[in-house]
Amino acid sequence: MPLFSHRDAVFVALLATCLAIRIGLWAIFRATHLATDSEEYTALAYRFVTFDFHGYAAARTPIYPLILLATRFHEGVLWLVQSVMGIATSLIYYHVAKEHTGNRGLAFCAGAANSVLLNQLSFEAFVMTEAMAGLLLAASLFLSWPFAGVRGRKEVGRGRLLGAGIILGVAGLLRPLFLYLPLVFVIFARPRRRGGDQPRFGRRAVVGNLVLPTLIVVLGWSAFNYKEAGYFGLSTLSGYSLTNHSGAFIELVPERYAVLRDIYLPARAAQVAAIGANSGAIWRAYPRMMQATRLSFVQLSRELTRMSLWLFIHHPLLYARHVGLAMIGFWNPTYYQPQFRTRSAGVRRATDLLWRVQRPFLRGLYLFFFLGTLHFLYQVFVRRRRPLLSFQGLVIAMVMLGCFFQALVEYGENPRYEAPFQPLVVLAICLSVASIGCHRAPQH
Repeated sequence: MPLFSHRDAVFVALLATCLAIRIGLWAIFRATHLATDSEEYTALAYRFVTFDFHGYAAARTPIYPLILLATRFHEGVLWLVQSVMGIATSLIYYHVAKEHTGNRGLAFCAGAANSVLLNQLSFEAFVMTEAMAGLLLAASLFLSWPFAGVRGRKEVGRGRLLGAGIILGVAGLLRPLFLYLPLVFVIFARPRRRGGDQPRFGRRAVVGNLVLPTLIVVLGWSAFNYKEAGYFGLSTLSGYSLTNHSGAFIELVPERYAVLRDIYLPARAAQVAAIGANSGAIWRAYPRMMQATRLSFVQLSRELTRMSLWLFIHHPLLYARHVGLAMIGFWNPTYYQPQFRTRSAGVRRATDLLWRVQRPFLRGLYLFFFLGTLHFLYQVFVRRRRPLLSFQGLVIAMVMLGCFFQALVEYGENPRYEAPFQPLVVLAICLSVASIGCHRAPQH
């Protein structure tokens, strides 16, 4: 069966919808270059051009800067590329949902989720990683789903498995959070045995093809960072990000961290007064920390990591509470508004009204997702009518573990990190609807 067909009227309608919506947004929005994240990705891209890594701080990973290079730093071209990524993401989810529910209506909903929600679409106009992250999640799922609780198909082979591994490696290098994905896919992938149309490959082939590409790119980039910045790891931002958790109870550090504590506390007070939380306070404090400790940006990251880990180990309940808050924040839909081409107040009011409608709608979707997850777990563990290691279980695990692992290391912008997972949430809902008998899934 071809991936897409022009004879599929629902597919054509979805494609037309994706295009029409984006053409409309191109008429009112502008490509938007945000501070901090966008600037750091752009700066790394310029380093690749000049091969000048003097003062390199190993803050960002290389995949998105390579996209900037490919678009020659033209924000309009980047927006076009990311719009194409968004459309491709919608079409992939349509195909996957159609295959697993047998219902084109549900498949349309799964595909349209990435193209009708304003907070999804707005990221395509930004110099940010969300659009590409969403595509990589969709692509890894598309390449891997035949191995997760579905009987054999002719097109399933080692090449597809290796392709999934390569996509997972790229995803981990785009956004380190995605490094949990290879483990999830390894758990859910089922080794194939000789027979029928299936080539023979076992557990070692599954692990090797899914995990090895990720290990290669992670170790390779870590080695590069060590050579250029003296830091073996994907990003020095990890130490600074951990303070979004540990900074909430930094008063409890031992005296060896007193200098960091005493500088951080006034910055935290200012940040709480400004936004109501300590998230991001480290960016007010780190210049003074570097000056007082005479540590470089890289060295300070290591020191902040050690301090945060000490607090997490010695005060696990406080850390667990903050992780819980971060997980709740993950499910708080947020709209990042791009710049407008027009000064018309009516256009702004229209987009604001649309978001005021979509935000509670998203919250309703999240509620349905959790109810569907509970129903799935009930069928698995109580009724024992469904296997845990099924495709629906894979989709749920991708979302819930993404929420959990993000919350472990970050507190503050968790709603933004949730954006690439929203189509997965809708896909999980469609699978739940199909599984309870409203729509009969095909038997493979």
